[in-house]
Amino acid sequence: MDRIRAGETNRDIAKKLNIHPATLCRYLNEDAHAQQYDRAKADSAEALLDCGMEALEQARGGDATEVQRARAVAQEYARRAAIRNLRYSDKRALELTGPNGGPVQTQPQVVVYLPDNGRDRTNSDKLSRSESDLTDTAGSD
Repeated sequence: MDRIRAGETNRDIAKKLNIHPATLCRYLNEDAHAQQYDRAKADSAEALLDCGMEALEQARGGDATEVQRARAVAQEYARRAAIRNLRYSDKRALELTGPNGGPVQTQPQVVVYLPDNGRDRTNSDKLSRSESDLTDTAGSD
């Protein structure tokens, strides 16, 4: 559990123990070890963030490529820390409930907006006026 708290991956630990990573995962997820394993994973988030900060500090004063690489490494360590401990995650869940824990009641509503643009004539009114204009012009020829 100390290696996990130090931020080592299960793959690296299994490699050092000469066992398959799946074997290690099965062992750690057994009832006798699961609670300790979960706590060790949560604690390892700090170690992972420290590794990211160390990479950034080592790149300080270096060329732009080295700094960019260190930023990517630090971002990956932060992503891993967020997976291991939700306290370091950017995601927040919000669940809304209605009365007595039931669903929130909604009422659909349709709102029609009619703009006041100064056009008070209807289409039929426009049509009748344009027809009368045509007959007036045809009769005056």
